[in-house]
Amino acid sequence: MTSHFMPLNANRHRYLKLLKHRGYRHAGAFAQSDVLLAEFGRASTHYPIVFSSHASGSIRPVVLLSTDGMSNAFVDSAGRWLNTYVPLVIRLHPFAIARVPGNDQPMVCIDMSSELLSHDDGSPLFDMNGDPAPALDLAMQQLNEVEEMLRTTEAFCRALQKLNLLVPLARINHDNLSRLELDNLHYVDERALDRLGDAALCVLRNQGWLTPLYAHRISLMQIDRLPPALSGREDWLPGEHQPRWEGMRA
Repeated sequence: MTSHFMPLNANRHRYLKLLKHRGYRHAGAFAQSDVLLAEFGRASTHYPIVFSSHASGSIRPVVLLSTDGMSNAFVDSAGRWLNTYVPLVIRLHPFAIARVPGNDQPMVCIDMSSELLSHDDGSPLFDMNGDPAPALDLAMQQLNEVEEMLRTTEAFCRALQKLNLLVPLARINHDNLSRLELDNLHYVDERALDRLGDAALCVLRNQGWLTPLYAHRISLMQIDRLPPALSGREDWLPGEHQPRWEGMRA
């Protein structure tokens, strides 16, 4: 399914309604997913966390979701998530936040291709006056919380770059990485971490960043457990508990 995000507008989307959660079919083609710093603790026990670089020079943390680089091995044909933790950005569907250059206020966007949107059934996003209805109020509250988490995540990533802790993921020789495009993926090098001086370690500790940093390092062991694309099979299920919406707790 191809996403079609656009800014949410009270005039254009006045009569749009939100249906109840129907699973994660929308994420079936995601070979990676953004992940926030607050999620590292839980995500690290299920997925490899690595860092994706961009032409702008910035990096962001992502979790790897399959070994083929083209699909999500944790979503089955019925849209069920086959693991016990779902990244926040995927749980927020069909909403997302976007930033406008020169504007500190994030923009609320919506995926118009989502099967959760309807003009007939569901909870309205806007009331008759064009003001946010309860369903949209809740989504906006969650997005604001994510925006705060995102700022912390970005500061953490800038610190990793400044301290030269990142090296190419291609240095890890593993069969489960052989089919992935690794050019823009990185991880924290243990030797570079060991070489950090007391002042740099103090900064990381004072910011509360040592714990997620080591969670990232531990998450690399999940490369061993990274499943291939399902291709319709449903036999890979690491736990019997289905994920639940848990507010914005990571």
